Amino acid sequence: MYKIITILAIFFSSVFCSKISDVIPELKLKLYDYQIKQSQSYKPPFKWAEKAGLFKSDIRVNFVGSPIMSELRNGKLTSIFDNDMFSTGWIFSALFDRSLYALDVPDVYYYPLENGLKAMNDYQNKNENQSRTTPIRTFWPQIYNKTYDIWQQQPDNIRNLILNIEKLPWNQIEKFLRTLHLDKIADALQEIIDEGHTAIKAFQIPSDFDDTYLNVGIGSALFRLSKSYGSLYNEWSKKNSNFYELIEKTAQYAYRPFENSDQSIIDPRTYFYARPFILEAEKNNQSLALITTWIQNIGEQRTRQKKGVSMPFNVNNIDVTVCANSIYGITDAAIIDLNGFQQMFVKSDQIQQIYLNTTKFISWAIQTNFTKRPDLAQVYYPSTYNFLWYTSRTLFLLENEFRSSSVPKSIGDVLTEAKSYLSKALEKEATNFFLAKAQRDHEGHIFFEDFLGVDDTDIFGKKSSTGEDRIFSTSQAINTLLYTWTFYDQASKKLQWKENVSANVKDLVRSSITWLSKNVLSKNLKPLNSFFSGSVKGFTSLPFWYPANFLQYLNGTDVDPNNLDEKDFEDVIFGVKGTIDENVYQKLLHVPHFGQMTPIDFNGYNEKGEFFPFWSSEPYTYSVSLLALSLFK
Repeated sequence: MYKIITILAIFFSSVFCSKISDVIPELKLKLYDYQIKQSQSYKPPFKWAEKAGLFKSDIRVNFVGSPIMSELRNGKLTSIFDNDMFSTGWIFSALFDRSLYALDVPDVYYYPLENGLKAMNDYQNKNENQSRTTPIRTFWPQIYNKTYDIWQQQPDNIRNLILNIEKLPWNQIEKFLRTLHLDKIADALQEIIDEGHTAIKAFQIPSDFDDTYLNVGIGSALFRLSKSYGSLYNEWSKKNSNFYELIEKTAQYAYRPFENSDQSIIDPRTYFYARPFILEAEKNNQSLALITTWIQNIGEQRTRQKKGVSMPFNVNNIDVTVCANSIYGITDAAIIDLNGFQQMFVKSDQIQQIYLNTTKFISWAIQTNFTKRPDLAQVYYPSTYNFLWYTSRTLFLLENEFRSSSVPKSIGDVLTEAKSYLSKALEKEATNFFLAKAQRDHEGHIFFEDFLGVDDTDIFGKKSSTGEDRIFSTSQAINTLLYTWTFYDQASKKLQWKENVSANVKDLVRSSITWLSKNVLSKNLKPLNSFFSGSVKGFTSLPFWYPANFLQYLNGTDVDPNNLDEKDFEDVIFGVKGTIDENVYQKLLHVPHFGQMTPIDFNGYNEKGEFFPFWSSEPYTYSVSLLALSLFK
């Protein structure tokens, strides 16, 4: 009987794997078709600028409701091509992981990779003195402003559209929207048109640690795959040689709530969700330093804001997804000694503290469910599935390196502590999250979905989910569970389950893989995702409604909150400096701030009457799907 069961298991497993093998080649071709082969310039009104080497990425708006709203959200004609570095960087990161852990040989096509790296190298922060040699990167391409002698970054197609607003058939668009009773959308567009060039300011952001450490992670992968991509790694290494500057910047801009400096000032939304962690450290008399989003401080904000390099709302924040990406970049660079990073890490008590504090903070955020405010904790990256995969990559890396005895002794203790934080959160709370979120289709196969299209309705007003991020969310659920519960066995060159994995987790992964292999190329599901967004998801996520204790104009004068005109908000630093006594804070939660009560609860990203911009990349969905299927196969 045992032999019969074994033979049947092998048979069905081989049939299943053959189905995956049939899907993978088509998926690869589909993915690479999305890479831009030749640059093109913007031509008004709707022929978008596209940069060769990048993969397709779109700016969309999360409209929710009827089939009309659904079409406005997911349609081809209602998206704007975006030349961001982030999506392309993550597509290559997924392809690198596939080569490292799912295949016997590297399988990233050489010339598409060469073109992609060339494109991403243009995202150096040209305002840095050492811009040609530091790994610091921007999200969007920069343009030089001669008037202010400064480089500004912004989404170029949004900029092009606003600068050519008079060429839009606005009267016809407005009439069409109002005929469909979409007055709120029409009013929002009218406001953008009325503001004209000033609307561009919202996108003129500084460089960030997210793209920067994504760039570091790409360099680490090229190093590990240098036998196949040696010349590409050497080129990357020459253009990213100054890691000392990176360490200095990471320490300089870290959030330090217990210091009497500008680095103790943080976005009120960050303090709202993170304060239990901050206050616990204060109670235990522990110093604290956490990675922030922006590579800019308040002193620089005071002079750069008018020049078009500005942190949103004039203050830094902490996004757990930025933290997760940064921790991975630091971990891998330290292990392989990328451009001398290991010794710099060993010698810097500051960077070690930031690394461990931030890793512990990520773990705490997962364990506490972001204190029920994922919209504030993941302020720029709303997909929890995406965040958990980013986090699990570091645990997977550490698990593999410790099992193969590849961790240098000089950093072993630090990495052991980091691993303990991550394993607790991912093996328990994150795994329970997936077990709770699993859904089954009509055949009983498991899938996952986030928020895109889940609250749509049919023409009769009946709820009808369109499942637009279902492929992406399912892929990232699989990837996270595999990175949490397996390790890469150097002898067999395959993933092996950890000894303490449960049968429930194995079944969850297998069933999800079955669903994914059947649906990843389906024409009935859109391969969308929400890998990025603005920090404001609606009225309740504006920072002004949250308690603060630091109000100051950019010129340094104090603000009278009872006598502040709304038009002056853009010139006000509105934050929390140090800590606020929790008894006082609780009282502040129950009084109005600028006439509004603090929004305590999060009602989801599809709140009725609200909409916000988000960034979606179909090839990113296909890259993580390809990774999931290849890892399992």
